[in-house]
Amino acid sequence: MFANKNICLLIILIVCRFYPLVGQSNTNAGYVEIISNKSIQKIEQNYKELNLTNPTDMGFRLQIYSEAGANSKNSALNIINQFRQSYAVKTYLVYQQPYYKVLVGDFRNRIEAEKVKNEINSDYPNAFVITDEINLY
Repeated sequence: MFANKNICLLIILIVCRFYPLVGQSNTNAGYVEIISNKSIQKIEQNYKELNLTNPTDMGFRLQIYSEAGANSKNSALNIINQFRQSYAVKTYLVYQQPYYKVLVGDFRNRIEAEKVKNEINSDYPNAFVITDEINLY
């Protein structure tokens, strides 16, 4: 019984290997036509645009808090919670000795970062734009 399975598998592999050769004509020799789904084309275009405008994943974020000291981590976590309640922008807690920093956003260009900075200015007047490695997705 095991040999029959191997024989069947071998026959299937042989048929699958030579199947694409059946039915091809030589009328368009040297010509390749690519037929693809429009949604795949859109995904490919978006991918190209992202990689052409920002191949290194470098972009901009806003720094809204930076402090060193014994309670600075708790203060930073409180800032993150307050920010998330008011704004729908990603937040990041970063530790760069001896500072805890709260960074917000993943902006591909400075104009996007400045726009959000202006929107949060009343709550975070000391926020400023920094260059940082960002998450594109």
